[in-house]
Amino acid sequence: QTLEVAYGMDGMSADKADPSTGFNVSNKHQSLSYNKWADMDIVDSDDEKQAEKQPLIHKSKMQVERDNEMYEKYKLYFKQHLKGLYPLARRKLLARFIAVQHSGQEQTNVFRYSDIIGIVTQRREDLLDHECIKMLCELHKKMLNSVPTELAQTQSGAVYEDAEAVQEALNTLWAIHKHGPVTSLFEQLCRPTMSDKARELYERYAKREFAKLAMMRDIFGEDQVDKLDEENERAKKRKPDTRLCGIDRTLLTLFAFVCFVLIPITIWLYRFTSRNLPKESLRVPASLQALIFGFPFMGKGSATSPNPA
Repeated sequence: QTLEVAYGMDGMSADKADPSTGFNVSNKHQSLSYNKWADMDIVDSDDEKQAEKQPLIHKSKMQVERDNEMYEKYKLYFKQHLKGLYPLARRKLLARFIAVQHSGQEQTNVFRYSDIIGIVTQRREDLLDHECIKMLCELHKKMLNSVPTELAQTQSGAVYEDAEAVQEALNTLWAIHKHGPVTSLFEQLCRPTMSDKARELYERYAKREFAKLAMMRDIFGEDQVDKLDEENERAKKRKPDTRLCGIDRTLLTLFAFVCFVLIPITIWLYRFTSRNLPKESLRVPASLQALIFGFPFMGKGSATSPNPA
């Protein structure tokens, strides 16, 4: 028997899987299915009753309820701030995306990769439309602008916390735009130690730099921000010149250190310590002088000095 993760497998009942982990013991391989996302609530009406939706994978009942609560909450936020500006089906889709990618108390939403990959794979053309990026930016801005002045100064309150989830969804969606496909992106995010590129990508993702970049595009214009982003990327790839006149700068620095720091200090220490020593102890042996200079030292007591007799 093999241990397999059941991602919405057809024919699997809830009593065969651990509700908290979603693992199932199966005798044969079953194919991955995203069919459950095909029945998402996309009716273009504000008054219809919502049917209970099945998640992509068999999650715990608490997680499913939490996702559904968030979906209803953000559906109301979209209705409050963007009703009449964008189609209801698009607003509901983004409300669902915000709910299934929310990180909760974790640092990032990488652990929700199965839900994120599932919904993006099923609704790729809709979610990767640039209109969705614009909608998330507008919703985030309108939510913060609706906060009373006294709470805005301290950046506290329920609306600020809810706006964090919108920024998180914007960060995820724009990261998919820049580093898609979604499966390749989360393969690197789930294994940041696999390469330096994956580690850098994870750090940018965790800091929500993709959300900040998307907001800058919305405020200052796409062309201006894209041009600045391309210049930054070229600057990172460009290797700095470490040579001067054909000589490595590190070697030049080491040579300067020896000449102007190490040698002067050695000479000063020698002169300082030699003051209290007898002169005879300071005389260089003839054998050493012969080794250094290539000839015997012509002085008193040397092998070549004239006989005093």
